[in-house]
Amino acid sequence: RILEGFSGPFQEVEWLAEPMPGMVAGAGSPEGYLFAHTNNAFTAVNRVIAGGGQVHWLENPVSAGGLDLDAGAFYVSSSDVNARTLSEWADELGLTFSGIADAPSGQAMELVRPRIGLWDEYGGSMPSGWIRYILEDFEFDYDVIYPPEIDRGDLSGRYDVIILPDGALAEQRGFGREPDEDFLASLPDSLRSRVGRLTPETSAAALRAFMDDGGTVIAIGTSTSLGTALGLPIRNHLVDASGEPVSRDDYFTPGSVHDIKLEHGSPLTHGLGERAFVLHSHSPVYDIESGATGIRRIGWYDSAEPLVSGWAWGQERLEGGTAMLEADVGEGKLFLFGPKITFRAQPHGTFPLLFNGIYYGPAIKNRPVS
Repeated sequence: RILEGFSGPFQEVEWLAEPMPGMVAGAGSPEGYLFAHTNNAFTAVNRVIAGGGQVHWLENPVSAGGLDLDAGAFYVSSSDVNARTLSEWADELGLTFSGIADAPSGQAMELVRPRIGLWDEYGGSMPSGWIRYILEDFEFDYDVIYPPEIDRGDLSGRYDVIILPDGALAEQRGFGREPDEDFLASLPDSLRSRVGRLTPETSAAALRAFMDDGGTVIAIGTSTSLGTALGLPIRNHLVDASGEPVSRDDYFTPGSVHDIKLEHGSPLTHGLGERAFVLHSHSPVYDIESGATGIRRIGWYDSAEPLVSGWAWGQERLEGGTAMLEADVGEGKLFLFGPKITFRAQPHGTFPLLFNGIYYGPAIKNRPVS
């Protein structure tokens, strides 16, 4: 942190390349507009909803006005946004908004403005900080929440979605350790309320109650251990013949890009293709127990050689393992992403998993568009 001014032979560098401009096309006096399921589409969705408008997420492919879109397209009524505004967004975000004469039919979800709680800890979590950057960049509103607030419970009264970044639940970060009383006494009240650790007893119970009430929890990296704490029918895939975790002599992947197969049985994968490249860094890999219900594999390692960039040894041990899954918990949802889908705000190709999870969980299901 730089607290004082400084000077030097610095030259300003340009920022990210601007997207190619999109357009507003289709019917001249449309009932509404369709647009494809992309990362920047969520910026438009957030703007419409923030302005009091309504957005529908279409669960099936749609053909309208000569346009063919994959499952996951968004629809907004012309009464909620005007063509001039959309034209500005098209230029800025690189989106194409296609006006259609009649509202689309078929199964859809009505999106609601999600109340997002993003876990952080006293002193700051880097993975949490990078997710802040992503959420702000795509114009999601959120609150930062700390372990003591989670442990107090009654989370459904304040949040619809809780995000647990990598490291929120992990033994190597002091999982379950109580804060030192002398240290707490040295802090002002405003900071004391941030100190604590999520535990499998108190915290997992509070998060289960949140999901029982219809809440959504998104856990990334080592925080997917929440699934085990909740007793989901999953187990560690990376074990040896005796059932013990494999040693680093047999398997080690410190931070590489791997190729996984996606299963499209859920809106969680809308906007993605049949495969995805993911950042795998000491990432948990699971097996789903045979006959388990209410739990679905979203992404898995279908190859003995998934490595596409970086290095790894023992990568063949990943074959058959589940990288990402969706589980029904009470009236709510739990999404477990073993790979670091938000790593340093870099892997834009896996951002849809975060964005979809944020909106899919709280969405009002099976709603007519008109």
